Amino acid sequence: MTTTPVITTPPNFVRLNESVSLREPPSSSSPASSSLRPTSIAQGSASGNDNDNDDSNRPLLILCMWMGASPKLVSKYTKHYIELFPSNTILLITCTMPEMFFVSTDRHSKLLRPALDVLLKYRDQEQGMVAGVYSNGGSYCLTQLARLYRESTGGEPLPLQATLFDSCPGSADIQAAIHAMYTTFPPSVTKSPIWATPAWLIAWFTLKVYQLMFAVTGAVDPITSIRKSLLDTTLFDLNNPQRSSFSSSSSSSSSSPPASSSRTFIYSHEDKSVPYLAVEAFVEESKAIGWTVAKHRFEGSHHVAHANLDKERYWGIVAQALRR
Repeated sequence: MTTTPVITTPPNFVRLNESVSLREPPSSSSPASSSLRPTSIAQGSASGNDNDNDDSNRPLLILCMWMGASPKLVSKYTKHYIELFPSNTILLITCTMPEMFFVSTDRHSKLLRPALDVLLKYRDQEQGMVAGVYSNGGSYCLTQLARLYRESTGGEPLPLQATLFDSCPGSADIQAAIHAMYTTFPPSVTKSPIWATPAWLIAWFTLKVYQLMFAVTGAVDPITSIRKSLLDTTLFDLNNPQRSSFSSSSSSSSSSPPASSSRTFIYSHEDKSVPYLAVEAFVEESKAIGWTVAKHRFEGSHHVAHANLDKERYWGIVAQALRR
């Protein structure tokens, strides 16, 4: 007898498939049960009742969560995003370990098709797009989505006005990859005196096989591929004319062109899944290409858990990075 895994949808979201969910603000819907669909976006948003200047002109917010993020944590993060961006449509993309390691690119592209449909609705609208990306799993989903967008628009890069990178991108370090995979197992496994060691061995064996396969075939490992894709200006629009002025109290690039899209990085020295040096090297690479960058290093926080250390600082950075 087989059982179907329960797929939990975060509050205020409508699930489009097992990987993609959508949340539209109440002011743009009528009634919610039928309007929270990608097709409703084409009709535009109704005027809101709050004091914002123009609720209908808020950018689409794309959230790409980390590999194996639990429904509880996904709901925790989406709750904060809705509080910060109540007038934005939010496109939520989740990623499981099998999707990243065992599912073919073609199959994963099909899973992302509903997300692509939403992006295409925003293609010619004034709102623009911003993204919050978590860990290597979220980075992978974003690069896959950018490829689909480029293919569907005849070669256009994804026009992100601003991107927030939390705990990413990583490097091809095998120990970091093992730790990242291990943390996707539930606490009932990783904290069990019986199952913790077997789980670690499964992660070690799986990634060692992948490492050997890449060495034999000469193929590029997934993390290196993700890093290269995130720097590819045919995938991600470097000079976005919709972008508003970007400033940061942290270290931002003063040499970048004023019209360039912004990239903000949150990371920590203690992160065992994504080495801090890998993030800092990527920051410099992004700056050299022309993105406006800002980096915020936390001391004492762990992988995709920086908000636990300093909630006010973390969400303040998120708001500053993505509000347009």
